[in-house]
Amino acid sequence: MFMLVDISRTGLQPPDFVRRLYRTTGVSVLDAGAFGPSTAQFIRVAFCNSDAQLVEACRRINDFVAGLADCAITR
Repeated sequence: MFMLVDISRTGLQPPDFVRRLYRTTGVSVLDAGAFGPSTAQFIRVAFCNSDAQLVEACRRINDFVAGLADCAITR
């Protein structure tokens, strides 16, 4: 029902990642840091929607992260 995803290679801290992801894509995930120090660089993704919604959310997350990589390359 839930998955923790390591976002340490995105260059963003979880609160920034969560906020920017939502503002950019409309996809809402949670900062997993509340689960302890071992999850400080993770987000929590819930699988509580239809398969079609989950596929679309994953596509949006993928595009968002790919856009972060593109920004890093151009810096």
